[in-house]
Amino acid sequence: MKKWMVVLGLSLSMLLAACGKKDDGDKTVTGQTSTQAGKVTKLGDYKNFTYDEYSFNVTDEEIRDYYEETVQLYIDYGVKVYEEDASRAGTAVQDGDTINIDYTGYVNDEAFENGSDKGYDLTIGSGSFIDGFESSLIGKTVGDTVDINVTFPDPYQNNPDLAGVDAVFTVTINYVGNEVPITNDNAYDVLFGYDDIEVMYSEIKELLEDEYVEAEDTYYEDKKSEYIESVVTSCEFEGLEEEIEWMYNTEVGIMLNAASANGISADVLVTQYYGYESIDAYREETRQITENNIKMNYVANEIAELENITMSDEKFEEIVLPEIEAHGLTDVAEYEAGYDAQYGTGEFRQLIFTSYVFDTLFEKYATMTPIQ
Repeated sequence: MKKWMVVLGLSLSMLLAACGKKDDGDKTVTGQTSTQAGKVTKLGDYKNFTYDEYSFNVTDEEIRDYYEETVQLYIDYGVKVYEEDASRAGTAVQDGDTINIDYTGYVNDEAFENGSDKGYDLTIGSGSFIDGFESSLIGKTVGDTVDINVTFPDPYQNNPDLAGVDAVFTVTINYVGNEVPITNDNAYDVLFGYDDIEVMYSEIKELLEDEYVEAEDTYYEDKKSEYIESVVTSCEFEGLEEEIEWMYNTEVGIMLNAASANGISADVLVTQYYGYESIDAYREETRQITENNIKMNYVANEIAELENITMSDEKFEEIVLPEIEAHGLTDVAEYEAGYDAQYGTGEFRQLIFTSYVFDTLFEKYATMTPIQ
């Protein structure tokens, strides 16, 4: 979780707590209209921040690594590959053989849904199919097409409509297969069906390039987070302890209310729904984020006065509306009132204003170093 990025999306705690009780006590937050003098005792450097232009170059090593990791994943999952044993053509199927078959199942002379396949590798005696299917193929001739009679078990969870029903399967025994050990040297062919490994490499390269393109927005968001951190950590503050403690207790209180309202423990909520390792890890990070956010608010307000940055009601709506619409909400004023009821009067507008100020500052003062 980014501790220095203003996040506008709705958190799970906010959603769960929206209908919960308001915490005891109230707090007026001055927001963008005024600041409490003396909170920021030293304003740090916000005009000098450089970062590298986003770039990527998919290397041959990355491509090979991706290929080899994918091959290993298939091996770990137990995928097996077989090649035709030409010497077994025309011989009888034996118990333990792995045969490649095409099959179609019929009930009352009509093919039933999900009852057919082509090129299926079946090991006789594996119990992969219903009783009677595999044993009926023992002794049949490789290369022939045969009909076998079976009865579906009762009950039959895969398809209750077939439970206890008699069926006929028409099976073509294509060949007996020998297992081919999968290696990096042959997987492109035997596993993925490419005639040339270079062709597969070229497709992997395109895939990785697409992933890099999708990650571009994240890269710039990360740089903005680094900018915010560099600005705030270069400032000095005093007199924030009480406010930090109040906001931290409020945040924890909302979490506890959310857990209670949903009939689960706080431990379960923060570990299974919030993704923390423990309640202590949640508390530690929440306190740090709370401190960071409060410092960000004061710094944003301080710089906004120096830079004459203001946010109109129209801009506020423009920023907020897409964020709440992503969660099925449309009334900005109603959401603002609900947020402020939880966190204090003016807190939501301050949240948006802080984000807007740092977006403005990043665009104005952060310098991107072009790729040479």
